[in-house]
Amino acid sequence: MSAAKDRRATLVALTAEGTRVSAAIRAARRAEADRFFGHLPGTDRAELARILRTLRG
Repeated sequence: MSAAKDRRATLVALTAEGTRVSAAIRAARRAEADRFFGHLPGTDRAELARILRTLRG
C-alpha cells in the first residue's frame, strides 16, 4: 500500500532552515570525530569503523 493511501502514515520533509541546521549538525559531528580519532592511523580508523558496524548490526 502506498503512503498516500495509508492513513496511518504521515510524510514529512525538512524546511530550508531544517536542511541548513541538519547540515551544520553533520559538519559539527564530523569535525568532532576528526578531532577525537584524527590521531589514529588510517588502518586503525578503518578497523574501528568495521568493528562499530559489526556492533551496530
